[in-house]
Amino acid sequence: MTLLGKVLEMGASFFIASAVSGVVSAFIGNSKKDNSISQTASETGNAGKGSSGNVNDDIDPGAVFA
Repeated sequence: MTLLGKVLEMGASFFIASAVSGVVSAFIGNSKKDNSISQTASETGNAGKGSSGNVNDDIDPGAVFA
């Protein structure tokens, strides 16, 4: 049971970290002049918060590295 608790604790902290990275991506996108990039980054930030699966799948590399 302790092991399960550790796994859940790690999962929660990873989830929070990925949501934060999504928000950071949104700010990076909004600071650029291209509206399509900022729109994609904003959607990525929102997707990271509501995901029930692997949160990394919701982060669009194009939004971060474009």
